[in-house]
Amino acid sequence: MDKKKLKLILFSASGVLLVSSIVLLIFILTMGGDGEKSPPETTEVLSQSTSTPIFTPTPTPEPITYTEMTLLSTGDYMMHGPQMTAALKSDGTYDFSEYTKYINDVVSEADYAVLNVETTIVGDGNYSSYPSFNSPEEILDSITGAGFDMCLFANNHTYDKGHLGLINTQNFFMKHKLDWIGTRLDTESKSYKIIEANGIKLGLLNYTYETGDEGENVKFLNGTRLDTRSNALVDSFNLNRMDKFYNEVSSRMDEMKKDGADAIVIYLHWGDEYDKRSNSTQQQIAQKLCDLGVDALIGSHPHVVQEAVLLTSADGKHKMPCLYSTGNFISNQNRLTLVNDDPEGYSENSVLHKLTFRKYSTGETVIVNTDYIATWVHRRHMEGRWHYSIVPLVKALTDEESKAYYSLYDSSFGVSHATVALQRIDALLKDGTAAVNAAVVLPYDDSEVMAAVTK
Repeated sequence: MDKKKLKLILFSASGVLLVSSIVLLIFILTMGGDGEKSPPETTEVLSQSTSTPIFTPTPTPEPITYTEMTLLSTGDYMMHGPQMTAALKSDGTYDFSEYTKYINDVVSEADYAVLNVETTIVGDGNYSSYPSFNSPEEILDSITGAGFDMCLFANNHTYDKGHLGLINTQNFFMKHKLDWIGTRLDTESKSYKIIEANGIKLGLLNYTYETGDEGENVKFLNGTRLDTRSNALVDSFNLNRMDKFYNEVSSRMDEMKKDGADAIVIYLHWGDEYDKRSNSTQQQIAQKLCDLGVDALIGSHPHVVQEAVLLTSADGKHKMPCLYSTGNFISNQNRLTLVNDDPEGYSENSVLHKLTFRKYSTGETVIVNTDYIATWVHRRHMEGRWHYSIVPLVKALTDEESKAYYSLYDSSFGVSHATVALQRIDALLKDGTAAVNAAVVLPYDDSEVMAAVTK
């Protein structure tokens, strides 16, 4: 074989061997070192393996809960001469605790309790009665002892003892750890109050009517002109300038809401004394306050109970329960001492008025219930002095045992007058209270509320 043929054969064999080696290498690389096929190295497959699962569990919704608070309000705490004489002890101090012994449990059960203090407390020992009241400090012991939390102090007797009486009375409230509204100690303080119970905040306001009119910056209460120091310290309204009043209420409502108030309640000292029905002025004011969005209105001053109603705002979007007058919580006024103004004894009656507020965990706050406890002042002469008891009428008239327990047999007229008092109060309040409760619209059905947090 010549050299050319040999070189050709060797070159061909080398080529075949080279090609075979390349093919084998490719096979090994594609199959992997153990002879199995390797998966494609793609970023797409890797990204799919680390993505969110296709099935996502639905989060469990937070349960809707609510909390409730009760606001109890009552009428005029008055202090006439015979009351002071009856409460005077041998050591020169006073004890008024017998007034409330039958209602202390009811007042204390409320989350917050309010009454109208229609007297001043100067603290000088020169006590006086109508027409210019100055009472012993001990009346506040009976108020706190009964379980009350707040005194309303904007009324027509706020200025009976001038600037000194206005200031000293508020200092005595503070001393006895009582809240108060309607007046303030200085212009830097707020005369309204935000109260809180069970996680619910209420904004409370108190105004009284003015008498006389000598200009926008001049105030008169019971015919007495307030001096320049006192003028801005009493919350009041003048019937000749009601736009000013409404604008101030609206502004203060905004302030209270900014401070966290869930609902607004206003207390007004207004109306005609001894009239058993509200007058047209009261009705106009109440309607305007409803239009402004006030959530409840409670009145005083007539010294008798007046009707309860449900008002609807002009735009139809808001409803407001209104009790025009709560009557006399305690006084010496009755059918014998007021033979001309009140010969039938309506001034002996009052109510413990209760509003129940509910706040849901979603933020809505509504009045879910309105109720009242009718009361009557049983004044009778025993053991050489007058005795005064505030009687819860339904409990007292339940049976013979109850009549005895609540001292109705201490006088010849106790049972009969108490029975008539309850009938009169129910006639004024029962239908209106039922209408308020019937109009309650809850934001959630009971089945949607998973839990309730109560007192």
